Amino acid sequence: MTKVFFKNLELEVLDSVYEPAEDSFLLAEQISKENLLGKKVLDLCTGSGIQAVIAALQGAEVTAVDINPKACENVSLNAKKLGVWKKVRVSEGNLFDRVEGKFNLISFNPPYLPADEIKDIRVEAEDDGRALIDRFLNTVDAYLFDDGKALMIQSSLSNLNKTLKNAEKNGLKAIVIGRKKVFFEEILLIELKKKDN
Repeated sequence: MTKVFFKNLELEVLDSVYEPAEDSFLLAEQISKENLLGKKVLDLCTGSGIQAVIAALQGAEVTAVDINPKACENVSLNAKKLGVWKKVRVSEGNLFDRVEGKFNLISFNPPYLPADEIKDIRVEAEDDGRALIDRFLNTVDAYLFDDGKALMIQSSLSNLNKTLKNAEKNGLKAIVIGRKKVFFEEILLIELKKKDN
């Protein structure tokens, strides 16, 4: 187990769970600025639960989902440690498979690097880093309230233009609202909203 810090929060990260890094912190920074009191938040690919816990600390009712059972255990551990376990419901599942209802905010930090660039335990996919991104874009609209939004992390190596076109095709406005240059890539924070809002 390792410890990770974001602002004044100390999170524990279990073995075989993605350790929050620049991508997680870029998303966490934005979530910490959102007005989430009384709102419904869905955190997909929750990992250690950093986004779920931050949203819950701001008064949101959070559903945290991950396909990795160790990650589900991890988010529960951090929610208990930080006193928000009553506000975080954890579900083991593959993206939206076990999700019901609509949300004000959906956060999504998927395994996004092309397989030949992967250097950590997070991804086993043999694709161009778009498998989960495209599944998410094709489905997210159904889980957002009309005035809701999604925040998604993506690498510059995973074809931003394809993301923008796929969002458009699915009735979403997509804009890049944050960027972080790291090593061989740029991490992008993308905001998605329904077009008529």
